[in-house]
Amino acid sequence: GEFIVKDKINYSISFTANYGQEYRFEKLPVKTNLNINGNWEAIFAPDSSDQFNAIGEFKQEGNNLSGTFRTETGDFRFLSGEISGNIINLSAFDGAHAFLFTGEVFDSIILGKYYSGKHYSCFWKARRMRIDNLIPADSLTKVIHKNPLIFKLPNVNNTLVSNIDPAYMNKPKVIQVTGTWCPNCREESEFLISYLKSNPNKDFHIIGIAFERYKDKLKGIERIAQYKKAMKLPYELLLGGNSNRDSSSLIFPQLDGIKGYPTLIFLDKNNRIVRVHTGFDGPATSKFEEFKNYFSESIDLISKL
Repeated sequence: GEFIVKDKINYSISFTANYGQEYRFEKLPVKTNLNINGNWEAIFAPDSSDQFNAIGEFKQEGNNLSGTFRTETGDFRFLSGEISGNIINLSAFDGAHAFLFTGEVFDSIILGKYYSGKHYSCFWKARRMRIDNLIPADSLTKVIHKNPLIFKLPNVNNTLVSNIDPAYMNKPKVIQVTGTWCPNCREESEFLISYLKSNPNKDFHIIGIAFERYKDKLKGIERIAQYKKAMKLPYELLLGGNSNRDSSSLIFPQLDGIKGYPTLIFLDKNNRIVRVHTGFDGPATSKFEEFKNYFSESIDLISKL
């Protein structure tokens, strides 16, 4: 068949599926004496303008291998595969992205290649982790001035909504910079839904601002309306514009730019920015519990100011 991404122009990937096949790469992988359990410092696209740091978190049971890569702006979610001899293969398909990671293990070093969709690939290398090489999520985006954040954007009904409307006046808020095309954003939204259900007495508001791949405003509104309904989002979802960092940064002049999707902006009751959290360490990572504690502490902080 064909995997088609409708909000990209002429984008499709051919695939085959084999009924009843339980293995992903090799039916009989070569027995291995290697153990790559644990965390690995990784560099993707080294010595290029696309270079970025990551931390590989691997779980190995015999030939079976799972895990993810954490980056400064999110994670690659749930990867699964195997190690055969000294060759590793990990992949994921989440409905939005098709990822493949290959690698060859040399004692304490892994050299590999990363493939995303049909257009992008790069080399990566990793070594046993000695230090955390990622900038902390609450330090990546900087507040450059303290003027209150104010915006007015269309919601799923194409009605303009502002964070200074009467419903939001004198209330602390969390602004979620998101996109319906972004799996990390979806996982973050699932967390926010769960948090609101578990903390019904917390007196704050969440407003989502989605940046979409459609240049046509009405198509963008239609997309976020479908998403809000499907996700059963209990908070307002607004259309911010096109899904690029320049468009999103224009709405938040108090910041030195939006560095990734998703981003959470914590506002006090006077709409002043208190904290900014870039990216999302989701349930596939070892940092998910840490993120949940950080979010809860941030809500308590903005509620007291």
